[in-house]
Amino acid sequence: MIAIIGVIVAGRAVRYSQIEDPQWVVIDEVSGQLITYYLFFWVLPLNWKSWLLGFILFRAFDIWKPFPARQLEHLPGGWGIMADDWMAAIYAAIVLRVALHFRVL
Repeated sequence: MIAIIGVIVAGRAVRYSQIEDPQWVVIDEVSGQLITYYLFFWVLPLNWKSWLLGFILFRAFDIWKPFPARQLEHLPGGWGIMADDWMAAIYAAIVLRVALHFRVL
């Protein structure tokens, strides 16, 4: 639900501000963090270590933007703002799940 709202609101922010990716739009970060933590919600033991690692991983992938995250930024309007963070969140969730599987935490 927050993803759909994010696309709509971010798209409107782009049209209103005439800025491609306004820095004051943070719903993409919120959506990305939620995906990171809850993509594998049925198997993740969410304690302070997994929360912290999930946050760090999401931020790292969001900054790094490995393929295809950087390409997703170029989607029109709110889709571009949201989709690159979704991809970063998927990468972060996978790495977090692997870390928990191998009991790194």
